[in-house]
Amino acid sequence: MFSDIQSLNACLEQSRTVPVLLFKHSATCPISFYAKEQIESFLRDYPIVTYMLVVQEDRPLSNQIANDLQITHQSPQAIWLRNAEVVKVLNHYSITEEALEALVDTTK
Repeated sequence: MFSDIQSLNACLEQSRTVPVLLFKHSATCPISFYAKEQIESFLRDYPIVTYMLVVQEDRPLSNQIANDLQITHQSPQAIWLRNAEVVKVLNHYSITEEALEALVDTTK
């Protein structure tokens, strides 16, 4: 779980050695709950390092992540990181188990 900007720095640093998934979740959005279920299902087969931020709990940090990673803020949003760079951003209904599985193959 994210708590501050240092968490983002740790996440980026960790992505230098392994793929990292950053998930921006909305606690009030049904689409986000669907995306979270897809991610949880994916993680049962692929133990990818995952960080989650609940947007309602820290919108300034969510905005800072979007700014630092130079992406447009959306929620839900799954951000695949490798070598401290954004490899792929999935938003809304594009966050599926299949889409995440496809990313595993691109970052081996």
